[in-house]
Amino acid sequence: TKKTGAAVIAVAVVIALLVLCILICGLILWRRKSKKASETSVKREKVVEDPELLAFNLAGIRAATDDFSESNKLGEGGYGPVYK
Repeated sequence: TKKTGAAVIAVAVVIALLVLCILICGLILWRRKSKKASETSVKREKVVEDPELLAFNLAGIRAATDDFSESNKLGEGGYGPVYK
């Protein structure tokens, strides 16, 4: 009958639209996740490749601050004392 055929078509269209929406949402979430992962790996590479971050050892810092002398102290910040 015409009513049954129209109902089947309507249900098929609704199901197809729902599947399409789910696929689009999944694609958007996947792209966001892969973009964040690549940004994180780029940040890690920059930190490791920066030679100035790895250049200071404790002996060098002690020599530069005269063994953390009070006369070389500039002040105190949120992370502790700051020396010149």
